[in-house]
Amino acid sequence: MLTCALQAQALDNSPEADLRDALNPKSDFYGGGTMDKRVSCMGDAVAVAITKVVAGESLDASTIGRLLVILQTAFSAPQIVKNETDRTPRTALFILNSLDHQTSSPEQKRQIAQFREEFKRRAVEQ
Repeated sequence: MLTCALQAQALDNSPEADLRDALNPKSDFYGGGTMDKRVSCMGDAVAVAITKVVAGESLDASTIGRLLVILQTAFSAPQIVKNETDRTPRTALFILNSLDHQTSSPEQKRQIAQFREEFKRRAVEQ
């Protein structure tokens, strides 16, 4: 928990900055321990950042895949999410619906459906 609080105090450590780093194919941030530490304590704040960073963009399969991993990481341990209201995946469910409409990949559609069910279950538990 302390790690999350300290990271939030760092300059340019907004969810949007972290998301931009994670979506940059040239960045070492995606898939690394740093991403996991930062994103796993954000919950729905990551989904809000997604709406800001990719608004109006047409997303390719690679970007959608990265976004799915990011969303999964953001809700992997809801008990460590700093802001209690971000433990409920409200905006994340909206993002999953949007991604489902943008992808034609059967595998990504299956993954989205799986996450949607998991996130809805979490929303009810909150």
